[in-house]
Amino acid sequence: MITKKENIEFGMTLTLVLLVISWWLDKQWLGTAILCLLVCLLFPCLYTPFTKIWFGLAKGLEGGMSKVILFLIFFLVITPVAGIRRMLGKDSLNLRNFAKNSKSIWVERFHSYTKNDLNKQF
Repeated sequence: MITKKENIEFGMTLTLVLLVISWWLDKQWLGTAILCLLVCLLFPCLYTPFTKIWFGLAKGLEGGMSKVILFLIFFLVITPVAGIRRMLGKDSLNLRNFAKNSKSIWVERFHSYTKNDLNKQF
């Protein structure tokens, strides 16, 4: 069920989009933006079918957009950085040493912990 508040939110969003279009492209959209604002304030129930479509679209995009954004971050940021590091010969994980011999690649530290080591852990 679409509430009056949701209709007003949609009307304000539509008004904002039309104002940006009128500022960016052509001033003739300003009258349409003002008309949408008046309808939003006086008769918000007229936006109910459009609000249903708008919120339905938002629900549909809700699950997939996080995957798309993470995919883009991975392939536009992480993959090029990894390629550059590989071209420069960086090996932070010591994978070359791991492949050469069968011993562990863990770096052994012989450190006696004291009470002062645990004061500021983070």
